[in-house]
Amino acid sequence: MSNAGATPFAERLMRSEPCSAELRRRYEEERLALVERRLTPAQRWMGWLGLPLNGCLIAGVGYRLLTAEPALPREWIVLEAVSAVGLLALGLWMLRVLLRGSRVTWRDDQAMEWIGGLGLCALAFALFEVAQSLDDARDALRLHGVITVLLVGGVFGLLLGRIRRTKLETCVKLLELELRLLDLSQAVAPPSPDVPAKRPWQTPLPIVGLES
Repeated sequence: MSNAGATPFAERLMRSEPCSAELRRRYEEERLALVERRLTPAQRWMGWLGLPLNGCLIAGVGYRLLTAEPALPREWIVLEAVSAVGLLALGLWMLRVLLRGSRVTWRDDQAMEWIGGLGLCALAFALFEVAQSLDDARDALRLHGVITVLLVGGVFGLLLGRIRRTKLETCVKLLELELRLLDLSQAVAPPSPDVPAKRPWQTPLPIVGLES
């Protein structure tokens, strides 16, 4: 069987065979990116520098809560409590990632989505309660604008994360399909004319020694 009988599609596949190693490498990289990713050196430094600041903020908010005056409005106490819990959750998440070698797994991303989503909703609710307690209508309107911006930004960030993951999944599936086509082309490809296939009758028979 010669290459003359191969279809144009099969010929294109056979010409692409040398790229299979590069495709497999890209496939492994993209598949690994679906499971985990690593922080860049700049992100690691920012994380380690941000942890002390995060701890100071938590300590400051906690101190204000413990020493709060009885006359302090309930809305402000709720806002400070929500801020302290959110900062604590964020700090623990970052510390866990940094201590594990700056590896962010898919479960870590899911946990951050929950932390961010719940924290943002709680913060918006606390700010709304503060806005309702304000006497100045303009200040209340500005605070409502801040709440709207926070919620829109949170939803936009969540959608960007979902889009990024969907693009990665699509890329991995396309690469996997391309690798399957390459494997199929190698399986059905005709033998090269430079290396003729062996025929059964061309196989040398074993030489049996003659008895003296």
